[in-house]
Amino acid sequence: MNRRTLLAVVTASIATISGCIGGRNNGSEGNYEPCNARVVSYLQLPEGVKDEVDIAFEEGQYSTRGELLWEKIDAPELQAIEKDDDYFSPIVDTNGVFPLKETTLQFEKTTPQYDEPVNLSIYQSVADTLTISITVEYEGRVVNKEQNIRIQEKVNPYSTDYEDKSVRPNILTGRKYGRYTFDIAIEGRENITEIFQIGSSHYTHTPTILYIQEENSSISVAVTRRVGGDPAPCPW
Repeated sequence: MNRRTLLAVVTASIATISGCIGGRNNGSEGNYEPCNARVVSYLQLPEGVKDEVDIAFEEGQYSTRGELLWEKIDAPELQAIEKDDDYFSPIVDTNGVFPLKETTLQFEKTTPQYDEPVNLSIYQSVADTLTISITVEYEGRVVNKEQNIRIQEKVNPYSTDYEDKSVRPNILTGRKYGRYTFDIAIEGRENITEIFQIGSSHYTHTPTILYIQEENSSISVAVTRRVGGDPAPCPW
């Protein structure tokens, strides 16, 4: 066992004796506070866990006969960590029995995904009636194409005073995290091409809105949520 691994085990043992393993404690001894994120940034990880992850990346795996801090993370929906703009899913294996039981942590590159394709309701504040066509691409492949979508009401979805009672037109994107290209043809106006990141460790909520707006005679597009923004990062 190398020195860094030994230090991690010693740190885990001391923290367990004190009743709290780094970060904050959720009242269940030895566990971090719950986190509902699908993807967590490497930079957000608690320091003890980050040490284990560092060794796993540097040496191919992290091994311990003591306590694996990674398993103390209470994140049932966690699919991956985001590191250097890539995603990696954790693999935990246990071999042997106490006192020779050894637990290993490894990571493999992956692409996280939602349970269903992301469905974006379309809003616009450009004209009383706007007709658009949209092509959505992911990694150069067309995932959806909709023609002649009519948006008949000017609405600012960010307004907290607006209650949306109508059935809005929508556009489906893909399930996978990553960059999506939106080619939007607006009838009687210029065409717009925008690239949006759907899915990230920086927010846990799924985007729900494609918003077309005009300011100073220039049309712009946003993929966002209507109100409230995103919750705070995992409380570690």
